[in-house]
Amino acid sequence: MRNLALSIFLCLILFSCQTNHYKEGLDQLQKGNTSYAIKHFIEVKESDQNYENAQKYLEEIRISQEESRKEKEAELKKSEAKKYLEGLKGVNSKLSLLQDKTSWDSLEELIDDMILLDNIEMRIKKALEHINYTGIQKEIDSIKATAPSIQKNKFPLLRKEYGRLLGKQLWRENIDVEVKARNSTTITLIGGFFASNANIEDSQKELVEFLEKLRFKRSEYKWSEVDEKYTYYSIYSKEDKEI
Repeated sequence: MRNLALSIFLCLILFSCQTNHYKEGLDQLQKGNTSYAIKHFIEVKESDQNYENAQKYLEEIRISQEESRKEKEAELKKSEAKKYLEGLKGVNSKLSLLQDKTSWDSLEELIDDMILLDNIEMRIKKALEHINYTGIQKEIDSIKATAPSIQKNKFPLLRKEYGRLLGKQLWRENIDVEVKARNSTTITLIGGFFASNANIEDSQKELVEFLEKLRFKRSEYKWSEVDEKYTYYSIYSKEDKEI
């Protein structure tokens, strides 16, 4: 009898120590601890009288979290769209300033304008992902309407000025730079440095990406003005007016 009483007593203690997951879930939910509430509701057994209620709470939490996720996504997209809209407005503003520009004081200044023109296509593609945001289509249309004519007019000037500024920079190295051909599409570098084929190859590798962005069509390397057997490279760049 004593053993039976002891067993019953131990069972009662064990039962009383068991966690009431449904009650704990409600408590954590009221405190705003959603993740802990979920853990407790999941632990409610099918045999528990509160099982269905626990499942309802789990579904409500899931729906609420999904709505919250969608709201955050929408806010993020709106923020990104606003950023791209401001970027497009900046492009239009800089294009307007570039229209009246005929010379550049430094390579750094010239590079900034080259990057502006070279990145237009990329900016438009990125902005098209947010085409439904108010104002983006208007800015894209404005850029597409003005950029080609500005590019056609300014790229030859950029190339010519690049040759002048690069020549000033390389003067101390006894290297002359000429930009010639129709619309200034050929750049020629002249100096004893280019008597070496290795120097020619290394120089082309270093310059080619930049020359392509400026839309040069050809680069030449001579060791002297009278060098008839010089090295040249064709550059497959976009046309000036192409965005």
